[in-house]
Amino acid sequence: MGLFVSCSDDDNASGVDTGQIHISAILPESITDGQAEIAGHKLRCILELWTKGEGAKLAYRNEVAVDPAAETNKLPMDLTVDAGTYDCLMWMDYVDAGSAATSRAEDGTSHYEDKYYDTSDLRNITVKDMNSLINNNACDAFFYSGEVQKKAGEAFIMEPELVRPFTKVSVLEKNLREFNLLKGLSVSYNAVAKFDVSTGKTVGETVTVAHSVAVFNPEVTPDGTLFSTYIFVDETSENMDEIHLSFTTKQGIQDVTIPSGLVPLLRNQHVKVSGNMMRESPIEDTEFDIIFDIDVAEWESDNVAITSRPIKAKVGDFFYADGTYSSSFTKSDANPCIGIVFAVAHDDGKASADKPENYIANNGTQKLQEVHGWVIALKDITGGEKRLAPSGIKRLTHFDLSQKPAVDLIDNCDEDNPQIRN
Repeated sequence: MGLFVSCSDDDNASGVDTGQIHISAILPESITDGQAEIAGHKLRCILELWTKGEGAKLAYRNEVAVDPAAETNKLPMDLTVDAGTYDCLMWMDYVDAGSAATSRAEDGTSHYEDKYYDTSDLRNITVKDMNSLINNNACDAFFYSGEVQKKAGEAFIMEPELVRPFTKVSVLEKNLREFNLLKGLSVSYNAVAKFDVSTGKTVGETVTVAHSVAVFNPEVTPDGTLFSTYIFVDETSENMDEIHLSFTTKQGIQDVTIPSGLVPLLRNQHVKVSGNMMRESPIEDTEFDIIFDIDVAEWESDNVAITSRPIKAKVGDFFYADGTYSSSFTKSDANPCIGIVFAVAHDDGKASADKPENYIANNGTQKLQEVHGWVIALKDITGGEKRLAPSGIKRLTHFDLSQKPAVDLIDNCDEDNPQIRN
């Protein structure tokens, strides 16, 4: 929406000459607060006035740019046109910081070289490269569409507030442990490539966007963000088609699809989609369910609180001194492997009936909060009394540890387990 103020010659205290139009585009707070973060770019604003009715003609066009070092929350334009009613179209985006104004061949008006969008016709804004909208805050853009009624002999002042023509969609992996092991990523989804400023609506059908990262660096987005993208949307809410992801890890390639209709596309909103999509150990021909969380935040709210979901232990997992476990062996002097999981408490495992209150310290306090399973120690425990022969280990864990020394059970083993022999 815009704020319109019209002054006659008698009461004009605005400093605007009679007969002139003064337009000050109000910059969004996210731009005025964070413009310095868009390195190598500067804001460019395009203004067009079109005559009304059939056979509408371009009555005025101009482009201005803001110096990257300037501190301002408004972008002013002064112009002179004949009295009448016009459609006012405005588009604001980023161009290269070193870009200089040139004259357009078709009408001689000033023009800065386009970078992310073809702006030759504001009624048909076109994305030049759909992949440029991925992981790139410099492709942010804003628009305004309204009406100007210019009366003869009067100055006209307008301060329109610009809004984004799209939603920002971010997809995050909640399993931060697996996210940090991600080697490569491929993404594909459908999005509209054109936008009409005059109607405030998208133009044409969707196109398929394919994005690949051969060498993925988790340190760039430690919150678990896989990718972010900008998508043109109408003012009315709609839902996104399927999002296809392909993860490359040391276990191989895993394909995941975020279902169609799950992700809402809301103009001028940042929609964050998070889920436990990456599996620690992919198993062939086994389906598993993914639960996605959708978070719609104000655009300026960039921080996302991500909580990793614990990975369930499996029989045969390696158990480390710090209490963690993994399916693959990791050699570490600082955090050595001290045992092997031979029974689990989840999913009706052999240790499911065990309870934390079974483990009471000498001072009477409970030693455990939760029983996850039972572990066989790989080395003798000082003062241990029960001992499991190597043949017994193989029977319980399917591991051949005949070359290892006889082992003891650690504190959370069931001393009454009939499978354990002295």
